[in-house]
Amino acid sequence: MAEVTDAQRQAANNLTDIANYNAQSTKNQLSQQLQNYDLADQQNRALADTEKNQSSKSAAADRFAQNKKLQNATRGLLGTVGNGLYGSTLYNIMDMLRSRQDLDNQSTLNTLQQNWDTAENAFNESKNSNVLARNDAASNAEYALRGIQSDTAAQLNNINPELYQSPGDGDTNVGADGTYDSNKVAGNFAKMSGYIMPSQNQIDSQTKPTTASKTRNSYFNKLMNGYRG
Repeated sequence: MAEVTDAQRQAANNLTDIANYNAQSTKNQLSQQLQNYDLADQQNRALADTEKNQSSKSAAADRFAQNKKLQNATRGLLGTVGNGLYGSTLYNIMDMLRSRQDLDNQSTLNTLQQNWDTAENAFNESKNSNVLARNDAASNAEYALRGIQSDTAAQLNNINPELYQSPGDGDTNVGADGTYDSNKVAGNFAKMSGYIMPSQNQIDSQTKPTTASKTRNSYFNKLMNGYRG
């Protein structure tokens, strides 16, 4: 085989410099892509949280409006009947009104739960997509780096077979191996958005702890206590 000349050796050095430059460009691109996906996750998380907070505020306003309507209806009813209600009849009406409030509150809470679930599901879908995109970017980067190594080895061989090195060995090594494993991320597995319940001070402490009673707040009792007096 022909002896390696100084010019050929210089050409080989220049070639490996170019290969390292191209490899660093690929690594920079991967880093920037991963940062963008991180930012996307943060933005989507903030959006989901904001939507859930907006839904909660809307639900709170709706619950107040429903309770206010019930309060006005109750005042009208008891004000009209006056002293005509006694004993069990009064308490039967109170139980009926409580049941009406239970239904109103449960409807509001169900809608709120659905809105929370929708926001959380949308976030999980976006995060799932970003997980796959991250791993694709890492896989593509490793493939590109291995291509640089193969191309560098081929060009070294073309300059002079004496300069040839196997792809990934010696001067051809630009750090392709392990790129995917060191940058891949684990899968995102969806979680429940949370179970919505009224705060403890909203639960009617004067009723039995049934499932229905957990949707009652103290607003109704404050109203009714004025008539019980």
